[in-house]
Amino acid sequence: MGRGAGAFIEKELFSAKEYALICSPWITFDFAKKIIRLVEKGTEVRVITSNSKAGDTDKTLEWFRDYVRPEKDLLGRIKKDWRAPSNFGFKIIEEDFIHAKMYLVDGKYAVVGSANLTESGLWHNIEHIMHFTRPEEIEPLESDFEHLWEFYEENEIEDESYVGLPEFRKHFARKEKDLEK
Repeated sequence: MGRGAGAFIEKELFSAKEYALICSPWITFDFAKKIIRLVEKGTEVRVITSNSKAGDTDKTLEWFRDYVRPEKDLLGRIKKDWRAPSNFGFKIIEEDFIHAKMYLVDGKYAVVGSANLTESGLWHNIEHIMHFTRPEEIEPLESDFEHLWEFYEENEIEDESYVGLPEFRKHFARKEKDLEK
């Protein structure tokens, strides 16, 4: 508890190799750019965040939308060689203000607590977080994220979403079997 929660979040999150799952109502533009850089390195990323009413002061949501928006030629047609990024998905929640903050990395590291993905949240505010490194602690948190992701899909309350990802089946196959029981 205290200032500097970013010491437990930022380095691990933006060093993800396989996947990163992010749930934060506020994500500032600098961190949105870091998320896109992670995607461009080939890491699968899913983001759950809130809409502009919840604090999109830095054009974060527009940045995400532009990243997945098809490239067009001079006549306004989608370019033939354009491919949607298959390793990036995001959901922007409109009706229910998403308040959870979760940062899950490669099944090896997780942080939950009060810190948003903002400079203030990670470095200046007094925050309370918990970080986990043992698989038996991380698996339930990943399952919680999956339930949240599915909840918003089923209830269709997102303002806008882009889900261009494969289903992360290789990472969550065991969890799906557990859900079927």
